[in-house]
Amino acid sequence: MMEKVKDKRGLTKQVITPVRDRPSIPEDIDENKIGPQLRLIRKSKNLTINNVSKKAKCTAATISKVERNQITPSISVLKGIINALGMTLVEFLSDNDASESVVMRKNERVKIKFPQPGIKSELLVTNLSQRKMQPLYEIIDPGAGSEGNYQHEGEEFLIVLKGVLTVEVDGVIYQLEVGDSIYYNCDNPHSFSNQGSDPVEVIWVITPPTY
Repeated sequence: MMEKVKDKRGLTKQVITPVRDRPSIPEDIDENKIGPQLRLIRKSKNLTINNVSKKAKCTAATISKVERNQITPSISVLKGIINALGMTLVEFLSDNDASESVVMRKNERVKIKFPQPGIKSELLVTNLSQRKMQPLYEIIDPGAGSEGNYQHEGEEFLIVLKGVLTVEVDGVIYQLEVGDSIYYNCDNPHSFSNQGSDPVEVIWVITPPTY
């Protein structure tokens, strides 16, 4: 796919990059602010790029390019960097309400919209710092997915409400249809994708909150 990269003169050009690096940043997030924000958070925690690289399990060069907006990270890469900084993807990409309400109405959900073909995520609870689980409702468009394996602490459970979702856990591929569910240890490399022609709807539960 084509990716915008700045050369030494500061000029922007397009280069071909692997599919796993396809941009997957939410539509309503200013992509130009993501890199500087990551750098600001990293420095505020007194972490070096190498520190983050080891925890995120990606190269220091990749993190450096992300911070300088030279590349747009995939979901798996961005998630790895953010988790290495001690945050969740939702915390970084949205202004999450700190409400302690035990009920969340449908119109109160925190929404993250991804480009087409992409992913639409809706957080089903608020105040993640006080939660032991992170439930999400997601719509995954045809061709969308994590675009690469990732690992992190905890466990995940998901159930398919609509469509067919492909999930890979520790090298084993599973085709999940409506009503099927899966539960796995996140220490194992895992990924997901919609390889069908129709959108997939799922309920996803992650513990502890890392997404």
